[in-house]
Amino acid sequence: MNNQHSEIMSVKQLAKYLGVSTVWIYLHYREKIPHFRLGRKLIRFYKTKIDEAIDRGELTRGSFDRTPNAR
Repeated sequence: MNNQHSEIMSVKQLAKYLGVSTVWIYLHYREKIPHFRLGRKLIRFYKTKIDEAIDRGELTRGSFDRTPNAR
């Protein structure tokens, strides 16, 4: 197994790591967060890819826009 991607996180783990809610993750993962799917429903995240996105300034831990979407 490639150690570069050895740590895989669930939505709940990622939310805790980033300091946001799981709802925020589900609302934004498609457009803002590097992810992959296991099957049709399970969404997972490589910690290394998340850290790279943070390093590039694409994600910032704990300082996301939490403005609710207009419905």
